[in-house]
Amino acid sequence: RISVGSLSSRTPPSGNAIEQTSPNQYNIPRAELDKYMSNINEVLTQARAIPHFENGQPAGYKLIQIVQGSVYEKLGLKNNDILCGVNGENINDPARAFELMNQLKTASALELCVKRDGRQMTMSYNFR
Repeated sequence: RISVGSLSSRTPPSGNAIEQTSPNQYNIPRAELDKYMSNINEVLTQARAIPHFENGQPAGYKLIQIVQGSVYEKLGLKNNDILCGVNGENINDPARAFELMNQLKTASALELCVKRDGRQMTMSYNFR
């Protein structure tokens, strides 16, 4: 006899997973965020961020070579997305980007400005 898993045999979510609550909104457990922040070198190898320019001016960072299953993918980011801002602030220089990344340790939420296929949108992340 072959059976497909019943509700009782499925394992419930661990509570440590990134959860997408709407197309551009995610909940991230604080423990999950801390795990990524404690191994930032690994996170930085899961995608390349190259400077993006518009009309000769710095206009954010384009994500390329995103590793399948990486934190970037879990956060809804895709190859060729352009990160144009964090919490309403433009990110045009690497030093400022790292400063903003360090603020994640104590932040309760984050909003990313993302340009995808020529359209700008906001990706929202809540840390709980």
